[in-house]
Amino acid sequence: MPETIKQILLAGIKLWVLTGDKLETAINIGYSCNLLANEMTNVFEVAEESSKEVLETLNSIKKEVDDGHGDYGLVITGQALGFAISDHKDLLLDVSRKCKSVICCRVTPLQKAQVVAMVKEAEKCITLAIGDGANDVSMIKEAHLGIGKRSEIIEENFKNSKFFSKIKFFFQKFVRIFKKLNFF
Repeated sequence: MPETIKQILLAGIKLWVLTGDKLETAINIGYSCNLLANEMTNVFEVAEESSKEVLETLNSIKKEVDDGHGDYGLVITGQALGFAISDHKDLLLDVSRKCKSVICCRVTPLQKAQVVAMVKEAEKCITLAIGDGANDVSMIKEAHLGIGKRSEIIEENFKNSKFFSKIKFFFQKFVRIFKKLNFF
């Protein structure tokens, strides 16, 4: 999977990972799967606990990404994301546009769907959501293209996805096909 993610990023496709994992775990996973890289100019962490602090941090990040050239990553916690979506949506979108990848951690199922809806509306792009748990159902439903991993435990996800994966989804072929069709 790390090589697939690397190819996706090299193709200029923006990746957002929406997870319930804690901040440190999300960052470690980001590096291990090539979503984040040591070669990035900066990986910003937004974990503030008030709307005012989130605004200040996002403004600081925006200044850096606007002034600099390079590759950036953004990791934002669910609490900070809640403030950003409700109070500073345009600023969050401005910052995220300059980042190769965005990781939203400690997010709720509702926040996952809100992020997909926000990106879909603001960017006028085709969205893809892949989930493997019941907490991903709302995100899968919100995306243009939803993929749920089928398992005996998570039938809800399978029923709500538009495409299904049983054991292994051949994602590299999928990305190449959709890239050729200009969906991304």
